[in-house]
Amino acid sequence: MLGKMMKYEIKATQRTFLPIYGLIIIFALLIRSFTQFNFQHMSGAFSFLMGIVILIYVILIAAAFIMTIVATAKRFTTNLLGDEGYLSFTLPVKIHSHIDCKMLVSLMWAVLSVIVTLLSVFVLSVNTDFINKNNPLFAGLKADYSRYDNMAYLISFEIIVLVLISMLCCILQIYASATVGNLCGKHRRLASFGTFIGLGIAQMIVYSFIINYIKNFSLPMDEQAMLSAMAVNIGIAMAVTAAFCVAFYFLTYWLLSRKLNLE
Repeated sequence: MLGKMMKYEIKATQRTFLPIYGLIIIFALLIRSFTQFNFQHMSGAFSFLMGIVILIYVILIAAAFIMTIVATAKRFTTNLLGDEGYLSFTLPVKIHSHIDCKMLVSLMWAVLSVIVTLLSVFVLSVNTDFINKNNPLFAGLKADYSRYDNMAYLISFEIIVLVLISMLCCILQIYASATVGNLCGKHRRLASFGTFIGLGIAQMIVYSFIINYIKNFSLPMDEQAMLSAMAVNIGIAMAVTAAFCVAFYFLTYWLLSRKLNLE
């Protein structure tokens, strides 16, 4: 059933994201085409046109990430906390499935926004000259991975996982904030925004406490030991962020199951 719900959710949201993704790639290709010309022989009108294209490209990238946040909040509040909630909660589906569906699809679009942005940057920058100029950098990275072996791969993997968990935490923070704000009647949006800020401050306090705690330990001077310490610190950040994810998830679930207000 979760798969069917996600399929419907993707169909409902793809109309927002796919056109933006397509335009980002198209404008990246346009900029790449423009840069093939000799800048010294560009006319003023052509330079102005290229400036407009670059501006639109930047706006599209910003819009992709902003729309990810907006769509995450809007789909959750409309389908579960608005008038559509009456229909959604009459379906023979557990509340967990409603949350999981929205959460996984929102995470998918967030990851795709990052991938499309990186792909567009790749289209803009990668050519023979770029590769030749950065060969020493690529060679250095390859040497570092060979030198530190499994530890380098572990840290890279941890960073990727931390980014994914952080995205998920932000999504669940939005859900928890919207659900808390739903209890406040006419002032739902203001309460949701205030709750989101409050939860963000709570996270900052916890992270600051952990960072200060870690600073009390002297850093090892050996390179391998420093990498091990880095891997441990990233692991701690992953665990703390995952704990916030769990807290936000179950806060959302508890409020939807016990305190839901669709008036």
